[in-house]
Amino acid sequence: LIDFLSSLKVEEKELRLGFRVPLSVSRGLSVSITFGGKTCSVRPLNLSLSGILVEFSEGEVNEIPIDTPIKIKIQLQETTTVLNGVVSRRSGNQYGIFFPDAVRDKVLDPPDSLQAICTKLEKQWLRERVKELRQVASRNLNNFRPNFCRPDTVKSAIDPWIAHLPV
Repeated sequence: LIDFLSSLKVEEKELRLGFRVPLSVSRGLSVSITFGGKTCSVRPLNLSLSGILVEFSEGEVNEIPIDTPIKIKIQLQETTTVLNGVVSRRSGNQYGIFFPDAVRDKVLDPPDSLQAICTKLEKQWLRERVKELRQVASRNLNNFRPNFCRPDTVKSAIDPWIAHLPV
């Protein structure tokens, strides 16, 4: 595994300073961007401590050039943060926004409010992954028939491990 991971080539512009939380559903996160005197609500696609990928509605915005400074408001439940952002990439209606204030001297140092939002979203995402893992493990155990032991023995050996996974 280590050899495989070492063999992967990472392009400079795809380097990330923090875990990127996928947001296939909004998870209660609301995001708005202000640029050129205009404020737009956008759909968040993923969020990290150093940036966010957002999608504008079709026709809502003309092209925002790379390196354009913007303001971005991110809210999750009672936690809100307003950050400076810079458009770092664009693909169609999707924009990658970098948070320059989250990095000091090349070290990740985001505001506490952004950390709180990311932590909540990471926990939600991990809970969903654990539920999926439990479902897959349960289905696979029901189909698992080793030659050397009974299915009930295998299930009793694996159940304690599954029980320790966070909910």
